[in-house]
Amino acid sequence: MYRNFQNNQLFIKEVDVIFADKAMFKTITDKNNIQRNLFSFYVNDDGQNIKCVTWNETADNLNKVFNKDTKTIEIKYLHKNNKNTDELEYSVREFNIIN
Repeated sequence: MYRNFQNNQLFIKEVDVIFADKAMFKTITDKNNIQRNLFSFYVNDDGQNIKCVTWNETADNLNKVFNKDTKTIEIKYLHKNNKNTDELEYSVREFNIIN
């Protein structure tokens, strides 16, 4: 599988959540009929609005604790370009809700 990661280095950062009420959890089915869970949300990182995506177990776990009042989160992530829009996204591997 091809992944458009700028590098394989994981970064850890505490960031402010924005648009928490627009966070989205959904189950998608790929062309091979395999279902995966996706959770996406936005953060403000140095003045940029960045979409964060999580998959499967991480998505399930984040969906259980994330709510519209979530303001700050620590994430361990990879930089990734969205294959459809070429916009920068963070592929979140681990998280810790700060508040």
